[in-house]
Amino acid sequence: MEKRISDKKSRNFIFRRYGYIRPIIDREKKDQEPCYYKDKYGEFEGFKYYMETVSTSVVEFIMYSLPDFHDMDSDEEENMVDSLLGAFDDMFFNEIEEYYFNFDCGEYFQNLSTIYESVSHQVLRRLRRIQEVRDTIEFQMEIQDPCDFEDSEEFADFCIGEGLSFFYGDENYEREDDIFADENDNEDSGREEIEQMMYEEYFDKLVKFWDEIVKYGNC
Repeated sequence: MEKRISDKKSRNFIFRRYGYIRPIIDREKKDQEPCYYKDKYGEFEGFKYYMETVSTSVVEFIMYSLPDFHDMDSDEEENMVDSLLGAFDDMFFNEIEEYYFNFDCGEYFQNLSTIYESVSHQVLRRLRRIQEVRDTIEFQMEIQDPCDFEDSEEFADFCIGEGLSFFYGDENYEREDDIFADENDNEDSGREEIEQMMYEEYFDKLVKFWDEIVKYGNC
């Protein structure tokens, strides 16, 4: 896999924020699930997608943490993202490569074999990708400012709705992959069940999170 070109300024930028970035890297290495990429693309091809996903996710968190992020124009944002991605690859490529290839997927593949025996291919694909909904909801929880919402229910509805919209490729949320290609254009297959699942799993958690922000006067 060809690494991006980095520059000293961007590497120093990351060094100065290392205390903030380190926990994000550790979390993303784990959350992006190396075994999923090994299973879907093959061990070596999967690393390319895994590395891309981890680095992009970490850089997104860095960008969202910048106080002037929303004041950047598109060119400035794009140039900074490219530069940070290059620096990230330069600084952490070997670490992430070692983590990925040394990760033990024995239990993961054993669990997959059990699932294969009990569910249809269509249901299996959706079960394996349902984590995308959770990841997007939790991402929204981290980047959205609770103070921008009228109440806790509006905040919870927004975060959950974003997760579902990204997963199902709603208008203005079009997907680039082919997750629904074999579902006879019925992209809403199972949507009500998944939506109910996400509300049961996240609604009270998001409401509590919003209430705590307001309670401690952070708005």
